[in-house]
Amino acid sequence: MPFANLDITAILVTGVIFTCLTIVAVVIIIYSMKRRRLEIEAYKAAIEKGIPVPELKLARAPFSTLKAALIWIAIGLAKAYL
Repeated sequence: MPFANLDITAILVTGVIFTCLTIVAVVIIIYSMKRRRLEIEAYKAAIEKGIPVPELKLARAPFSTLKAALIWIAIGLAKAYL
């Protein structure tokens, strides 16, 4: 059994930390999506009323997001192996 020498509290603490981090990430993503949706609705309302509006902020380039993801994966792997 590979996990026979691990204490159950260590496993539980790791699980709780992972769960909390996942919940925080999901909340941040949901909040940013709702904020973006409200911005778009405000722009639509202004356009319908004929009010001039500045251009919408474009989302980040997909490669910048990919680059950030690869960096975080590399950091996680480095910590896992050290």
